[in-house]
Amino acid sequence: MTPRTAARLLLRCYPATFRQEFAADVDQFVRSLERSGRSRRTIWLVLLLDAASAIPREWRHEIRSARARALPPVPPRRGEPMQNLLRDVRYSRIAFSRSPGRRRTPTTASSRRIARYSRVSSRRAANPA
Repeated sequence: MTPRTAARLLLRCYPATFRQEFAADVDQFVRSLERSGRSRRTIWLVLLLDAASAIPREWRHEIRSARARALPPVPPRRGEPMQNLLRDVRYSRIAFSRSPGRRRTPTTASSRRIARYSRVSSRRAANPA
């Protein structure tokens, strides 16, 4: 099997978006390695080492991008304060489940909304109009 064929087979292990964007560059890279006079063994070693480090990284990037695109839009803030609060809690739960490593932003946003609604409710209770 030639290094070009091996590179094309290794490209199938990458995400589709990566293949579409960089297939020509990978092919050009392999051709330049072949023209440089390196042995097939060296070219294979370069391809395998690069694939071993790049494939997991590209898949992680693809999965994170898909999760970011899959988050639902922020719910509207109309209606009763308690309904908004429940909507915010539901949204936070969805955001937690889709990106467990990045919980600080939804938590902070929810806690700020809870504090704001608590202040509004306490002011209304203290100063009935």
